[in-house]
Amino acid sequence: MASFPTLSTGSIACYPLTRTVSMDTTVHQFENDTEQRYRSRKELVGLELVFENVRTTDWTLIQTFFDDHDGGFAPFEVTVNGIMYSNCVFVDDSLSKTEVNHGYVSGTVRIRQLK
Repeated sequence: MASFPTLSTGSIACYPLTRTVSMDTTVHQFENDTEQRYRSRKELVGLELVFENVRTTDWTLIQTFFDDHDGGFAPFEVTVNGIMYSNCVFVDDSLSKTEVNHGYVSGTVRIRQLK
């Protein structure tokens, strides 16, 4: 499985970095109005990677990785703060960037874990 690219600075994104966690819960309700709840799958992570004032070459690397993975259809791995998240895909159908200075851009990439 391919890994999300690293910037020329050695990190995968700038900060702030937003990490969300989701879990499915199954609830059984009984006739006496008591409930039994349990997790029906492991927790899944969503990441919002912020890129502020990164080199255009770094953004091109991310865009190429996005294009090579057919947007959100081909899973990949991403490592954040030493934790590897596998089976990740892009949330959005395209990536957008804003040029902030000559040779530097800003943009946001949203990723979610499938399983």
